[in-house]
Amino acid sequence: MNEVGALFSHDGFMPHGHCYLWQPALVWLHVISDSLITLAYFSIPLVLLYFVRRRPDVPFRWVFVAFGTFIISCGLTHVMEIWTLWVPHYWISGAIKALTALASVLTAVGLLPMVPQALALRSPKELERSNAELRKVEARFRSAIEGMIDAFFLLETVRDPAGKIIDFKVIEVNQATLLRMKLERGQMLGKLISQVTPPILYPAIFERYVKVVESQQPHSEELRLPKLEDGQPLSNIRWLHQEVVPQPGGLAVTSRDITARRSAEEFMLRNMSEGVGLIRASDDQIVFTNSRLDSMLGYGPGQLEQLSAKEIGMDGAHLRAQPSPYESEQRTKDGRTIWLRINTSQLQHPEYGQVWLVTCSDLSQRRADEVVNARLASIVESTHDAITSETLGSGIIETWNRGAELLYGYRSSEMIGQPAAKLVPPELAEEERGVLEKVARGERVDVLDTVRVHQSGRRLDVSLNASPIAKPGGEIVGVSTIARDISERKRQERLLQDSLREKGVLLAEVHHRVKNNLQVVSSLLKLHAERIQDPIALGVFQNAQSRVQAIALIHEMLYQSRDLGAVWVSDYAQSLLQALAQTHPDLPVRYQIDASGVLLPMDHAVPFGLILNELVTNSLKHAFTELADTGAEVKVTVRLNDTELELVVTDNGRGFPSGFEPSKSPRLGMHLIHSLTRQLGGKLGFRSHQGSEARLTFPYADRRAP
Repeated sequence: MNEVGALFSHDGFMPHGHCYLWQPALVWLHVISDSLITLAYFSIPLVLLYFVRRRPDVPFRWVFVAFGTFIISCGLTHVMEIWTLWVPHYWISGAIKALTALASVLTAVGLLPMVPQALALRSPKELERSNAELRKVEARFRSAIEGMIDAFFLLETVRDPAGKIIDFKVIEVNQATLLRMKLERGQMLGKLISQVTPPILYPAIFERYVKVVESQQPHSEELRLPKLEDGQPLSNIRWLHQEVVPQPGGLAVTSRDITARRSAEEFMLRNMSEGVGLIRASDDQIVFTNSRLDSMLGYGPGQLEQLSAKEIGMDGAHLRAQPSPYESEQRTKDGRTIWLRINTSQLQHPEYGQVWLVTCSDLSQRRADEVVNARLASIVESTHDAITSETLGSGIIETWNRGAELLYGYRSSEMIGQPAAKLVPPELAEEERGVLEKVARGERVDVLDTVRVHQSGRRLDVSLNASPIAKPGGEIVGVSTIARDISERKRQERLLQDSLREKGVLLAEVHHRVKNNLQVVSSLLKLHAERIQDPIALGVFQNAQSRVQAIALIHEMLYQSRDLGAVWVSDYAQSLLQALAQTHPDLPVRYQIDASGVLLPMDHAVPFGLILNELVTNSLKHAFTELADTGAEVKVTVRLNDTELELVVTDNGRGFPSGFEPSKSPRLGMHLIHSLTRQLGGKLGFRSHQGSEARLTFPYADRRAP
């Protein structure tokens, strides 16, 4: 207490006015000056306090506090200057000055590290430039949001005194928002969203906005809007994609009309080639199916959406237990059984919440094809024919059945991946290339008898069929080959050929011996004829000799021809007419033969040859007795008419006598002609027209060489 009392003691001191000799002018000069200084010092902290309270964002707030303390302390020292003029409390005055010194030193020390920071603050010009840039950025931002096709608006959070969010105030909107809401800018700015949003939408939207503010996490979702009355904001929109981003003190919201996109997606889902359905996960209710799924399961439009997924075996518990995709046998509404390939996934639907997306493909045809293919594969494996396939370009074997193993001696593991040329003898490489080129053009090689090489190296006689293998688009990518072992058949054919050659030799020998015997008979007739003086008897012998020669000529041509059972008519007629010309050397007759391309079997050749011999002999004997030596002509024509052979013998002689009836002729030759015609089953006709004409027709099976 003594120390405090000493501060207020003035014992031994005299007032400061004594120094001024109590001159009134000087005293009041100091009083007034110190009073004004004190007033100024006390007002400056008040101004600083007011400034700091109004500008809470001002940096270095402690500087204002330090300066305020220092200035107030300075003001108190001037108060004490006035006080000590009359009361010598110099200890109090000194203490106040000490406090002022302390405050000034602390302020000065605190200012030293602050100087670089203060120097780093922007100058007014820099701030002006920054503000100008900010105005440009703001202008660009405003231009950008005004040019957006999406609705964009900024919201400020509105809270009650307790800090609870009660609404959001619109502080910025773009033109797209105004058009969508059907309002003017002034009708939206500063308004609460509860005032501009249709009441039916406000609760759900407000709840989402509050969650974003509280979580400070962006939120994106697709909203299905209820049907609103015409004229209301958003009445022409069914789907919105909204992105809500937290901002200091509020939200930035971007909203896009996706009605067209969602309608297109729904159209695509309804018209997909695959069956599509949505099953609500919470209660297994089918909420959507497209027409393809309806038709797969045999239901009409909308009927499946009235059922639970459990009724068709696709409830959530079943789907969770299955892999995706999986194949399942499914029962249709009408009791049929079909096979489906089912893909499942879970997703968040904007309208139905968590749903199962089920996509179905009808595998019934594929399953049926698999059964057929399995049967075909079983047939291919069980057949004794070798069935293989190879790539078209490289000729690499791709399939090799059990029949191929038995035929060629190679196991499938030894040949699959090997070149098919391994089975082809080197001398048949060109033939194989021709087969592959034909198949590459899309043609089939139906039957080709060729040779292949067995694993042991021995040659196999096989009959091949080759067919192209094509992709669904028609591109030929491989060759399918069926080979059958014909070694035994070829051996039998060789035996048969050998037997035929032996029989051919024997038959040629028979024809040769018959011809020789007939030549002997003809020679005997000729020797007897040389001793006959009676003209009639001589004629009979000569006719018999001519007929024997005609038959002998046929046998001569048969054993000389490659076909031992038939003769060419043109060659036979030429030889026969030459022989007849030699028997009538005194008659200069010109012969014409038109009989190309006709082959007569032996059973027709002998009667045909005898008839031709008789008809030409009759012309030589009876047609030219009154003609000049150089005018005689005989023409032989043989033609094929469908299934008949026609022989026409004409001459330019005197013709048949008046009243001539061939069927009543007593001559042996005419009788022989009629008899042979009946043997051939033919028809015979005679007429006179610028000479004589004999026409023979009989059934004929064409045996011309190809």
